Amino acid sequence: PGTAKVLNSSEILVRLIEKGKDDPAKDRIRGRSGALHVSFDTVVIDTVAWFGDVEQVLVDAPWGRQPVVPPLARNSSIAVHPGGGRLCIGDQNRPEVRCFEEDGRSTSVKWAANPPPVREFDPDVALWREATLELYESKLTAGEARRLVDQVAIPAVRPEYSDLILDSEGNLWVELGPGERGVAYLVFDSAGELHGELAMPPMRVLEIGSDYVLGVVRDELQVQSLQMFKIDKPPRSVDGGSQ
Repeated sequence: PGTAKVLNSSEILVRLIEKGKDDPAKDRIRGRSGALHVSFDTVVIDTVAWFGDVEQVLVDAPWGRQPVVPPLARNSSIAVHPGGGRLCIGDQNRPEVRCFEEDGRSTSVKWAANPPPVREFDPDVALWREATLELYESKLTAGEARRLVDQVAIPAVRPEYSDLILDSEGNLWVELGPGERGVAYLVFDSAGELHGELAMPPMRVLEIGSDYVLGVVRDELQVQSLQMFKIDKPPRSVDGGSQ
């Protein structure tokens, strides 16, 4: 098992990581991961879906071939509705997310793919390099760690999306990545219909309510602060439609 989340129904959602030997003939590998529904008494266990695990590349280390998670590695994301049994699972390799309802129904959410290119001085790549060097400098000399990290190619484009979030009303927020006005999100309702697109400041989102977003923001000195942002929604007409 990798991670686990308790659902509103008291069931447990367990993410599995499939273990296996790496093929030394390949330069890029990606294992398999899955999600299980486990009843509170652990008697009933149902498979929800199988999907790709985090992407890795094989590089040469002093002890042989070593798997390394590259910058902006493609992975799979799981979002759980904080007030119900809805959950959404997506693979960052394609612009599609599958949502599962508490009664077993499923909905496929798709959008037009347009992943942004990786900028020359992308901050996510810089953070990856700093963290990876720090990890391997505890096992290697500084020069050996740099040579290991330099073998990892920087991708030309970002993944199809960065993260998935379900808000308090069951809407699915798909984080597309940085844009000209901030971090771009697509918002889909519970039927899979697109509500719209909006941009928010870069942050680690903690909670999205009906009219607010709560998250952790870092300033230029990397000092963290808890901030809340108001969501302004368009008014609704008498018949319930948006104006």
